[in-house]
Amino acid sequence: MQKNVAFYISSHGYGHAVRSAELLSKLVKIKPDWRYFIITAAPEFLFRRLLKKPNIVLRKEWLDFGLIQKEPRSFCLDETATKLEILLGEFGRMVEKEITFLEREYINAVYCDLPFIPFEAASRKSIPCVGLGNFSWDWIYYYYGEVDPVFKRAAQLAYNCYHKCNLYLELPASPPPKAFSNIKKIPLICRHSSLTKNQARKQIKIPEDKKAYLVGFNELSLPVKAKQKLEEIEDVIFLTASPLNIGISNELHIDVSQTAFPDIVRACEGIITKPGYGIVTDAISANIPILYTERGDFPEVPYLEKLIDETVGGIFIEENDFEAGNWNKKLKRLKKSQFSIDTNGADIAADIVSTFFK
Repeated sequence: MQKNVAFYISSHGYGHAVRSAELLSKLVKIKPDWRYFIITAAPEFLFRRLLKKPNIVLRKEWLDFGLIQKEPRSFCLDETATKLEILLGEFGRMVEKEITFLEREYINAVYCDLPFIPFEAASRKSIPCVGLGNFSWDWIYYYYGEVDPVFKRAAQLAYNCYHKCNLYLELPASPPPKAFSNIKKIPLICRHSSLTKNQARKQIKIPEDKKAYLVGFNELSLPVKAKQKLEEIEDVIFLTASPLNIGISNELHIDVSQTAFPDIVRACEGIITKPGYGIVTDAISANIPILYTERGDFPEVPYLEKLIDETVGGIFIEENDFEAGNWNKKLKRLKKSQFSIDTNGADIAADIVSTFFK
């Protein structure tokens, strides 16, 4: 039976979009006759490969924003509280808008990673819905409950919506998903490169005498003196993927529309980043260590740090040293780790989803 599936994906960061796109790419192979609607405000380039298929449509719409982020390594809680107040006031209208969409497109299955509003809309139309995540927004907002009362109200609303989820797929490195009643644990969802490390290095044209490290940020502004220190590291080349461009002489900037991101990761000795689910799982897939810095007061971070420690291994660099460009000593200490963890979560999740939506 043909299905029209709505894929709701969080607009917060890249991690949700990256893993759900990987799941969707597997699901399309299992159910090529289904129609898929991706609903998100995440950048369109993250779905470029999928959108080439005639049965996949992108609808640019934000139904959640997570936390407002003004700078790559910190959050703006005051502005988040203001936007949450607006969202709470608009909740009823937003649910009705999604119900109209579900009816217009004859949607008969809903997937969420992990906006909470679609669960309410799907429940009112008795449409089966599957959720996936390594945390939920009720858990995040409860954490900031003492900052502003709106966080507690948003957390309760999110909890109530999530409780209407029919099946929740829980990824590793997760806090207890208390809002969900039917839970199935799955392995990590990772993107995988088909290239060997040497093939990836040759494809990207990395000089043979250089060690390559990926700087895994969407944006990064470093002081002039910090850039000078990075340029003094003679045996290293820093890879940056669009849209990031640091502006140093030993930088190799790569256009992700021409080179797949997992191939960039495969070419590296390590990644320099902040702890985020997408970049951490990319490192795990390629088995390369991580040099990570501050991400602000975000409750997901300890779970990701534990995941790093138990897999690829990593070293923390203080924000002051990071901003000053004092990376070299830490990079020299990065070592490849030996570990064993399943990374076939996309295949398993796609099988579960395709069966659940029959």
